[in-house]
Amino acid sequence: MALTVAEGSDTYCRDSLQTGRMATGLELVAQRLYHRLTTPVGTLLGGEDEANFGEDLAAYVGSTDQNAIGAMLPVRVENIIRRDPVVAEVDVTAVRTVAGGEVSWDLTIDVATTLGPVTLIVAVSDVSVDLLGVR
Repeated sequence: MALTVAEGSDTYCRDSLQTGRMATGLELVAQRLYHRLTTPVGTLLGGEDEANFGEDLAAYVGSTDQNAIGAMLPVRVENIIRRDPVVAEVDVTAVRTVAGGEVSWDLTIDVATTLGPVTLIVAVSDVSVDLLGVR
């Protein structure tokens, strides 16, 4: 029988694997949600669930009309996050930033999960998705 997220643990891995350190509870959920935003669909090995896991959000931002992305990005992120079975509610706020001719988006992703609330602060551009913080 598979463990639920509340009972499980995994190796700590936000942007890089940290052997010897484990993630559990809301930290594990936050890491999994972040990975959903950075893992291109079809690159995770496994079965059907793994094949549909993720989205390359940086590629999406880079290939979408910049005039339309302000309205589309929060909805897209919400749909990606809602794929996770522990997610009950999602609220995404996107703020556009222009610096030196480069456009990026600061996202505040408030998520109600079966384990409790978690907020991800994420920066997205056409080249990267960076997790700035978890609350």
